[in-house]
Amino acid sequence: MNHTPIPALQNRSATPRQEAGGLALLDGVMIRSRTGYAVAVRRPGGSVLVQQVPYAALTDRFAALRLPFVRGFAGLLDLMVVGTRALFWSAEVREGSRPSRLPRSLADGLRTGGVAGAVLLSALLMVLVFLVLPDALAALAGMAGPLAAWAGAHGTLGFSEENHPFAFNLLAGLFRLAVLVVYVAAIGLHPDIRRVFAFHGAEHMAVADFEARGSLTVESAATRKRLHPRCGTMFLALSLLLAVVVFAATDALLAACLAGFPDWPLLARKATTLAAHLSALPLITGCAWETIRLCAARPAAPWARALLWPGLTLQRLTTRAPGPAEVEVALLALVAALDIEPGLDVQESHVVRGLHYVDETPQRVRIQRPTESLP
Repeated sequence: MNHTPIPALQNRSATPRQEAGGLALLDGVMIRSRTGYAVAVRRPGGSVLVQQVPYAALTDRFAALRLPFVRGFAGLLDLMVVGTRALFWSAEVREGSRPSRLPRSLADGLRTGGVAGAVLLSALLMVLVFLVLPDALAALAGMAGPLAAWAGAHGTLGFSEENHPFAFNLLAGLFRLAVLVVYVAAIGLHPDIRRVFAFHGAEHMAVADFEARGSLTVESAATRKRLHPRCGTMFLALSLLLAVVVFAATDALLAACLAGFPDWPLLARKATTLAAHLSALPLITGCAWETIRLCAARPAAPWARALLWPGLTLQRLTTRAPGPAEVEVALLALVAALDIEPGLDVQESHVVRGLHYVDETPQRVRIQRPTESLP
């Protein structure tokens, strides 16, 4: 059990200000730094349980995965595993049960508490909802009516990805966006998800305060915007836009390179197209990752503002204005993540009352001596 304060402004992880980020949990926030990640969750009694976890990212272990347009997909895999486990962990803390151990590597995370199954199920649902369903809706829309007439006027037998790859994928992309907006709006009606969205906004405000060299106080962070250019919502929005172009190019290549492809049986054609689209996902995610990094470095540039606009607009649905309690938890997670020293070999657990000033030194985390044992 650790009863020593965590220095808030000592960035022992050497994390650049434009790299800190995380995600929202149930009554908590996870923040990643270069040396690991920290999770802070508000417990039923009002105190906050903070866990510091040294983490070996894929890009740290394999030099090839640090290459541009590759590191994005590797980072996404890391985030999916860590994020899933952190979400389970926050639910355990929220229920007042003894939380299990958090993973320290991707392989460790996949071995922990059904995380592999949850990640695979999430990936399967994403494929069905964001690949199969929009393509099916676009195909149905092209079977009759104005689209079929338009295709006939252009001398083709029908409106399909083989005959009109860009137009078809543009329509499928619109369906993907519609499905996403309806899904986010629907889950946002649940009180627990609205609370998660508030912690999402708090995470953005805490990171923005760090980037702006603020004092990392609740008052300072509360002045920041809840929308942020380096966000998972932004990543998803850019991926949807890029998918229109990449999938259209993929469909055109299939029609050009595979003899008689438009005349193949429907199931064989669709299975081949789905496999090609799945194989293009690393390229799409890699391009989206690099685009976000580029835009975040020059957010005032007109071209960056244009590229960021769809994601920032979508963030209005995935974030809510947080209160001081949510901002405080996000700051605690940020402070703890920055405090993870290189070479740290143990997970650190803390129970804290909150943020305080000490001798005019900006923010320190005061450790509350708990009445029960920490995990």
